[in-house]
Amino acid sequence: MSLEYVRHSCHYDFKVLWSYRLGHSPVVSPPVIFDIDANGIKDVIATSYADQFTILQGNSGKHLEGVWPLHMKEVTMYSSPLLYDIDHDLEMDSLLSTYDGEIIFFRNNGTKLKNKKIKIPKHKISYRKQQSNTEDNITINTNQEKSSKEKFLKVDPHILATPAIADINGDGVEEEIVIIVNWYFDNGNVKHHLNSRSNITSGDVRDGIHCGAVVFNLTNGKLIKKIVLESSKMTSLYKPYAVATPTLLNLQPQTKSDLDILVGTLSGNLYIVNLHSKDYPEPVTIVDNIQGQITVADLTDNEGLEIIVTDSSANVNCLSSKGEVIWDSMISGTFIAGSRTADVNNDANLDVITASNDGYVWALDGKSGKTLKHWPINLHHRLHSVVLMTYFRNNSLHLVISSIDGYLFIIDLKSRCLEVLRFGTHAVGATVQILADDIVPEVPGLELILATLDGNIICLGEKENGHKLQTPSNDLNSWPSETLSYNGFTPRMQNIGVIIKECPHEVNQMQFAIKFEIYDNSMSRRMSNNNPPYHVKIYIGSNHVLLNTSYQNAGLFEENLNSLTYPKRTLLTIRLTNYHSETITDSIAIRLKP
Repeated sequence: MSLEYVRHSCHYDFKVLWSYRLGHSPVVSPPVIFDIDANGIKDVIATSYADQFTILQGNSGKHLEGVWPLHMKEVTMYSSPLLYDIDHDLEMDSLLSTYDGEIIFFRNNGTKLKNKKIKIPKHKISYRKQQSNTEDNITINTNQEKSSKEKFLKVDPHILATPAIADINGDGVEEEIVIIVNWYFDNGNVKHHLNSRSNITSGDVRDGIHCGAVVFNLTNGKLIKKIVLESSKMTSLYKPYAVATPTLLNLQPQTKSDLDILVGTLSGNLYIVNLHSKDYPEPVTIVDNIQGQITVADLTDNEGLEIIVTDSSANVNCLSSKGEVIWDSMISGTFIAGSRTADVNNDANLDVITASNDGYVWALDGKSGKTLKHWPINLHHRLHSVVLMTYFRNNSLHLVISSIDGYLFIIDLKSRCLEVLRFGTHAVGATVQILADDIVPEVPGLELILATLDGNIICLGEKENGHKLQTPSNDLNSWPSETLSYNGFTPRMQNIGVIIKECPHEVNQMQFAIKFEIYDNSMSRRMSNNNPPYHVKIYIGSNHVLLNTSYQNAGLFEENLNSLTYPKRTLLTIRLTNYHSETITDSIAIRLKP
């Protein structure tokens, strides 16, 4: 695949390190970068909309050993893969969420775990003819009294967004999966779904749509809770689809330990859902439909976090953790995929960065919502993804985004230089976020992973004689998935983080030492000197815990860990969680030889 420089003011020297054609349908969700087979080389796990699922070796773009690629017949996927050790063998498995409401699991050799599957329950609704109204009401069935005027059917579930895995209930085990679900009949033909006893007709409910969240326990496969948030007809002007990944955070850590679930809908409502709350979640109504993931960050130097919501009328809303409006601003465009937060003007405060489909990248002051000086930046091409923000050359914050017509833009925010590249003569662009990680060990620095609308996965890096996308620590600047962990929207160098400094790759004793560093570059924005503790968990697989403790301060630490009693090649992960359950991880491949 050829690469053409359109503008070369930053003087990077990129080349296509490898590319892979992932079927014949578009890639509509970002891949995930992770060393899934624990061999010390990071892999790219990717799906296309309707054709394939594969795992590629990051250093070469070739398939992992096994039966790859998998051709998924009659399977449609809008969501990115997730990783979880579902069979507890200390090896990470791939979790795929299908459009038709199933969660399926695969080993890293491509074999399907047949006895491990989650099926989203259908939604049972009641249909009652209202004698005094010309319109029929579709209502949620919540143990209503049955009558001759009431009819029932079950509506199909659909997954249009990537789920999230976390410790939702605060019991210390990351085993809950939160899935945003839309229940509707996508073809208008509901006859085969009808309850024969109800005599309900297909025309009665052909346009019903419902959205909500379901939570499953991945350890036992049981449904924990199903919450329906909205219901309406397909003919409604604002349909209650939910199409973005849920954001999981503890917005009220003073009073509880479990996580809140933040969900936006195309009807313009924001929901803050708590599984243990006795009250039904009341929506916060935004002006227009919400298409991007809800961003949460500390923007105002207070004890709480702020919620950033963007809508399709170009509104950017900043809310308190209780849903109260702090500020709202209007930018441009009619489609906004979401936002990121970073300090782009070096005033030690986070700003809100977002791209609009009319070609502008905006930066708003996090405290006031006002547009920053020298912004927005007009790139003159349609932008349909969120912005990648990370540090490249000279420890400078960079902005990276691709357009829908095949251009790649890299902006050095320190020097304000702009690099513009184009792929081939008939370039096809992307609508998903670019990823950054050090996946080719032979090439120093970070590589970029792009996923395109024509089904290509492209790995970009700098030539050996180039400046390299080098940083003080590549691990601190990687962005290996659309959201860092399940609630990270800020570059690691400007937020909390943890990095493994020393750990043996081969463990042949019953105990081994690990050195790691906790850093917190967000402290410069906090007014309080009472810094909350940092909770650290070290584990292998998904939940085989080797260390579970807390530290009062950031810094360098050393701990002795107990090894296993049997040989295993696996991935050791350290997870750092702060007061609000903001989470970041680092991993290293190890071979246990006790």
